[in-house]
Amino acid sequence: MHPAEAITYEPFEEGHLGSTIVLCRELSWPSYADPSNALRAFSAPGAVTWVAVSGTAVVGLAHLLTDGLIQAHLSLIGVLPDYRRKGLARRLIGEAFGASGAKWLDLAAEPGSEGFYRSFVHTEWIGFRIYPGEPAV
Repeated sequence: MHPAEAITYEPFEEGHLGSTIVLCRELSWPSYADPSNALRAFSAPGAVTWVAVSGTAVVGLAHLLTDGLIQAHLSLIGVLPDYRRKGLARRLIGEAFGASGAKWLDLAAEPGSEGFYRSFVHTEWIGFRIYPGEPAV
């Protein structure tokens, strides 16, 4: 990133879709690489999605789900490698969380990202991801 490049932070809208698909592919998010899926997911009821934009390129994205009053869940956060460690993820989380109306934001941290999340005011506990199907016996 060139120092003179300005980054803007904006709520996701359909005009961001093409560049957002490029971001999703580069970050290996195949479920969101289909434009129809991405548009529906990022603009669904209860979804709050913010993008970081450099020029016309989406270089970061935060997507969360919320009831709009009490709780929210951070579903995705990603920044292109050339733009990392410059505060974009922190700002995207702050913008999306602020727009959510929620009192707290839950998330599942990927291994190696714990230090980043520990830098926020937080409570830490163990989480699980449950998949469809019969419970394990």
